[in-house]
Amino acid sequence: MTGLKIDFVSLKMTFTASVNFCEQDHLHSPYIVEYYNTLSSIPMIFLGIYGLYYHNKLHHHINYRFIILMLIGFGSTLFHATMHRFTQLLDEIPMIWLNSVLVYELIPSSYWFISAFFISIIYNLYHIYSIFIVYFTVSGLFVFFIPIQMRKNAFAKKLLTIALTLFTIGFIKWIIDNIFCSYVHDYYLHAWWHIWSGLSLYYYIQFQLAMKPHNIYSFFPLVVVKVIK
Repeated sequence: MTGLKIDFVSLKMTFTASVNFCEQDHLHSPYIVEYYNTLSSIPMIFLGIYGLYYHNKLHHHINYRFIILMLIGFGSTLFHATMHRFTQLLDEIPMIWLNSVLVYELIPSSYWFISAFFISIIYNLYHIYSIFIVYFTVSGLFVFFIPIQMRKNAFAKKLLTIALTLFTIGFIKWIIDNIFCSYVHDYYLHAWWHIWSGLSLYYYIQFQLAMKPHNIYSFFPLVVVKVIK
């Protein structure tokens, strides 16, 4: 499972990503390296667009959290299609920033943006995958286990439970995929990680909205929360 080394739209890919996942390269197309990981990234784009549309419709302003979710979807799609270093950054740097923004909503401090900025710079310069993993994990722990205010809001607590459950299911699949690749490579568990984590992030953003006074605008096909000013 090597990175892309063919002409892709007349551009010679001479650099490869620092990581490759548990899926056979170019399984269905000479132009898509990880076919199912690429396809499974697309729903994140639509989750971002869906949340962005309804938030703008209900609140008449743009929610940058949904924009970053959409950017993660775009970056992940390009990354798994090419397995190129540049597109890997398009996938992972927005993940760093989304976690930082979500923590900022819980604990407002410029520290989160400063740390995201420097981590992004360091990761771009040295491209050490463990830097991304450590920051993503630590900030993720803050995201899911710091929100104290949700105890005062039963519906927000339900949304947090949904988000945490979805993320846990996806994360377990990600772990199994990484550790037991030779046994589970036919199940495309990393692709399922994309689905579960995308839904988890969508519901987590709705949870943060529901921490404020709110109405429920919609339950189907996805929960949409309207904040009351």
